[in-house]
This record gives sequence, C-alpha cells and structure tokens, in this order.
Amino acid sequence: MSERISLPKILNDERLLETIVLSLFVLLFIYVKLAQPWSYQLSHTSPAFYNANDNFGNAYVYPQYVKETGNFKYEPPYTVAGYKDVVGHYPVLLTHLSAMFSLVSGIETYDTTYLIVTLFSVSAILLIYFVIRRHSKELALLSIPFMIGIFNFDFEIARAFGLWIYLTGALFLAAVIWISDKLDEKYAFVLLALFLSGAALGHTSELIFSFMFLTTYILLRRVKEKKFDICYLKKFSLGIVLFLVLSAYYLIIFKYTWMVGVAGYEFKVMDAPWFAPNFGVKLSDF
Repeated sequence: MSERISLPKILNDERLLETIVLSLFVLLFIYVKLAQPWSYQLSHTSPAFYNANDNFGNAYVYPQYVKETGNFKYEPPYTVAGYKDVVGHYPVLLTHLSAMFSLVSGIETYDTTYLIVTLFSVSAILLIYFVIRRHSKELALLSIPFMIGIFNFDFEIARAFGLWIYLTGALFLAAVIWISDKLDEKYAFVLLALFLSGAALGHTSELIFSFMFLTTYILLRRVKEKKFDICYLKKFSLGIVLFLVLSAYYLIIFKYTWMVGVAGYEFKVMDAPWFAPNFGVKLSDF
C-alpha cells in the first residue's frame, strides 16, 4: 500500500516543496503568456497576439522564408527592394529553429516562433533561479515573487513589440552564467561553446555581455583564490576555440553589417527603446 502524502509531510520535504513552487510558477507563466493570449489553441489560421512589425518580421517573414528555401544565405528579396543577392545578416538561430519546428509539427511558423520564445523565456528564468540557488536556496525561493514582475507590461515590452531575437539571446546569456562555475566538470567546455554560439547566432549583443560577465568572473575568481586556475583557463580556452569554429561564419557577417550600420540601424547601447521610449525598465527605475 502506498504511503499517504499529507500536507505536513509536503511542507517538511524541502525538495518536494521547491518542485511544487517552481511547477506552479512555470504553469502560471505558460498560462498567462501563451494559453490566454492564444485562446487555448495551439494552431491558428493567422498570427495571434501580434502587436508590432517586429512580431511579423521575426516570427513569420524570416522563418517562413527559411522554411520555403531551406536556408538563410540571402535576405528575402521582398525585404530588400527585390534584390536576390543580399547576404542574410539577421541573427539566424530563432529563424531556423522556428522553420524546422514548423516542418516537423505542421504548425505555421508564426505559431512555432511564439511557442519557442515563450519556452525560451521561462527556461531563462529557471536558469537564473538555479544560479541563485547555488548560493542560497532560501534566496532563490524569495526571488520567485520578483520574477512575477515580468507580468507587468514594462517588463513585457520585448514580447509585446516582437523582440524575439533578444529573448533568444537572453536565454543563452543566462546559460553562460549558469555554466561559468561548472567548467571544471568533464566536457563542460562543450556546453560553454554551444551557449556562446547560441548567443552569437541568437542575438549578438548577449554574446558581448557574456564575455563581459566571463571576464569579470575569471578576475574575481583570481582575487578570491590568489591565483589563476590553469585547469579552468584551459577548458575555458577550449570552449572559446570551439565557439569560434561554430560561429565564425556569422561573426564575420555581423562585423561587416551590424557593427558598421545596416538598414538604418547601428550596434550601440540604448538607454530606452526609440520605438517605445515611455515603456521598458531602466536601471534608474530601481
């Protein structure tokens, strides 16, 4: 006969209680961010809950083009005045994932992109949770209510205005932070390379932030341990080499497009989004 699970036993089982809290948060996130906006339907005959041009570009135009042509070697002609030989310079990861998922599932690309980005968002939150938990389980649990702040529209601007590739990059930035003190483990450098490549191909800004974080982390570790960990640096270097091999093609494109300015855009830090200057969360808000 199975043992009866009582409320006092649940409350005394820290691991079970933590699992319940995280599960409830994930379910709430998916319910509010996906189920409700989509009217509880997984597939739609037209884009659902799209609020800006970037929604259509990132979630439908580019993925649909890759789905139809099989690659993103060139920009869709209808986005570049009809030219057919403009090298594809847009970050490619989300576009390809959405196209592949659409082909496998039969769901339209405008739906697969939204689904993927929602799962990426909640995954990034969980990664940051486990980073905090590594130092304090109590602090990690206390951070959950603050994470609910993402339901406020000021935090929601990336999703509402279709900044899908930023959310993709944010996941891999969180993953780099999570893996940073695990490089001593066997083959962890492979994960580091994959996460850095994901940031490079997903939204290259987060690649730069990832290197800023890793540099700071290595220096702080040097101060704490009074010496450089040669084994750690060796595995870090292996990860960087593998990352460069995986990402070199797009990094070259990024250097000669976004870094010098393309289609009226340039790579720089913005203190507020020009398309919605009254929305978003700034450091000065805290």
